[in-house]
Amino acid sequence: MGWQRQAHVYDKTQGVQNVQRYLCSVFDMKPDDVRVMSLFMGGGFGSGLRPQYQVALAVLAARALKRSVRVVLTRQQMYGLGYRPAMIQRIALGANAGGTLEAITHDASR
Repeated sequence: MGWQRQAHVYDKTQGVQNVQRYLCSVFDMKPDDVRVMSLFMGGGFGSGLRPQYQVALAVLAARALKRSVRVVLTRQQMYGLGYRPAMIQRIALGANAGGTLEAITHDASR
C-alpha cells in the first residue's frame, strides 16, 4: 500500500477545527485530507483550544515513516507550553441557620 496524503489525528483537544486548520497550514494540506478526532477531553479549562506541538510532530513522523505513529507525553510534558498568570482567588459562602446557601462571593486578582 502506498503512502496516503491523508492524516487521521487523534488528539486531546477542545478545538478539532483549530487543530485541522493548523495542520493544513503547516503541511500544505486540504481540510478534506485532515481528519481530527477528540474522543476524550477531560478538564481542559480552555488550555485545549489551541494546537500543541506534539500534534505536528506526530504528523511529521508519520509522513517520514509512512506509517501510523503514536506520541505519548509524560504528565510533565503536557504542561510545557502555555501561559496562565499567577492568580489569587477568594471564595466565600454564606448560609442561613438552616444550612441553605444564600450568598456566594468570588474575587480573583493577580
